[in-house]
Amino acid sequence: MLTTAPLPSVREDGIVGEWKELGAPGTKPDADPVLIQFTDGEYRVGSADQFAKAEASRFTLARIGNVLIAQAPSDDQCAEFGVPKGEPCWSLKRMELSRDRLNWYDFDAQRLTRESLNGAVKIAHSVHRQRRKDGNIDNTILFSADSSELQQFLESYVKQSGVFRLTGRLQRTSVGNSK
Repeated sequence: MLTTAPLPSVREDGIVGEWKELGAPGTKPDADPVLIQFTDGEYRVGSADQFAKAEASRFTLARIGNVLIAQAPSDDQCAEFGVPKGEPCWSLKRMELSRDRLNWYDFDAQRLTRESLNGAVKIAHSVHRQRRKDGNIDNTILFSADSSELQQFLESYVKQSGVFRLTGRLQRTSVGNSK
């Protein structure tokens, strides 16, 4: 799920530290530890090598009710919707922190697409559908409402069951420092 309006940022120091990737169901996890640091008002995530090369991914967190949403800047991903290069665009994922576990979830794009086609998504958005070589279709949703409308939509949406798909699992190996 993509958006042209970021949600208000919050800080959650519980995610900072070193993590071991457990992988998503049906995948083989990466052997390199995953580091999450907080610097200059945003989080960075990546391997030690990615940090050394200044290639760690950036993101901020938002809170919708009791759900943490990671919002990462997306450079070119919104171009397929006609958003001019350089215009703001963020990718949204759910993050769930439970003691020494950190799970990442994608919004279920198939479900959002069905709800959009049925007229159930009452917020400014567009759907991009692309057929893959294997014949399956990838769906991407771009929400173009302002931040307060997006937050209002998500407050009710994230309470529903089945709106997220587990995409990554991490196990804490050490607690890190934040600045």
